[in-house]
Amino acid sequence: MRPGVRLGLLLAALLVVTWSIAIYAIATFTFVLGIPPGPALLGISGFLFVIFYHRLGGSQDPSHLKILVGFGLVLALASVVLGNGMTDEWATTPRYAYTLLAGRDFYTTTTKFTYVQVLPFLQYSTRVSNTYDNYLPLLTFLQVPGLDYRYFSLGCWLLMVYLVRKDFFAALTLGQPLVALYAANGFNDFVVLLLLTLAFVGYEGRRSRVAQVLALGAKQFANVFVFLYYVIKRDARGMVLTVVVTLAFLLPFLVWNWSATICNAGLAAGDPACLARGGYFGIGEFLDHANYWLWPLWAAALYHRPLLSFLRSHPRWPGALWIYRWLTRTPS
Repeated sequence: MRPGVRLGLLLAALLVVTWSIAIYAIATFTFVLGIPPGPALLGISGFLFVIFYHRLGGSQDPSHLKILVGFGLVLALASVVLGNGMTDEWATTPRYAYTLLAGRDFYTTTTKFTYVQVLPFLQYSTRVSNTYDNYLPLLTFLQVPGLDYRYFSLGCWLLMVYLVRKDFFAALTLGQPLVALYAANGFNDFVVLLLLTLAFVGYEGRRSRVAQVLALGAKQFANVFVFLYYVIKRDARGMVLTVVVTLAFLLPFLVWNWSATICNAGLAAGDPACLARGGYFGIGEFLDHANYWLWPLWAAALYHRPLLSFLRSHPRWPGALWIYRWLTRTPS
């Protein structure tokens, strides 16, 4: 290995280590202490990491990417063992399946169980979950029974990075330590994002459509993304099919209890009586939910080229040319 390449790899490793320690500290103190800006700081850092990597002249050598993903995996495994506390989705999401298999509607019946949450610095906390399912019905079944859901999420993350490996900046965005840390916390977005990546990047033809259909039955963000995708493509057939498939997944539950299904699967309210109460709750903002930032990060990873092309070809749009130049500028 040439001296210049070794030096570049060393600098990349130092950048990854420093950045990873910083985001883990932010995640630890903001979530454990309940400081509101934490999720937003983490989400924005995901974009800044990629932008600064490019603006500082970071190499696109595949070896750098391997170091980054490898360190992210080490950080993620350490986070699982030493403690994290960004979400309870790793514990709750797989359990809803057992409520339904027992013949009870998980949109109207609470799923009750106790689990142990390992907080940072090996603080063990016994938690009691008493929640309704507020996702689409398929999500709870997208799991490997008996496997800790956090490791399942990590596996989905690795497969997603592998699928986009030929596009360096897509792999850099999804393979960065921040996204690995999200996966280690067991956010249930990763299996849905993997399905969408398979649908729009990994597969073609029938298998692509199957992956897309599965994603439409899992989590509401996927339905919004797919619908907007077809709106941008001006594909009326795709828009109609997106709505029809979504309704097909929900139809049995709408028949079972239409109001609870609208509240929990449609509005993500976490309350089957939200309509009777005259409103709903549970629709959060990006400032409050760390995992919400995964979706624009994922979209930017897959579609950064057409986005940059759009900015370059629409110089009259306010700020478009400035944003394009700022994003693509490299050291002189």
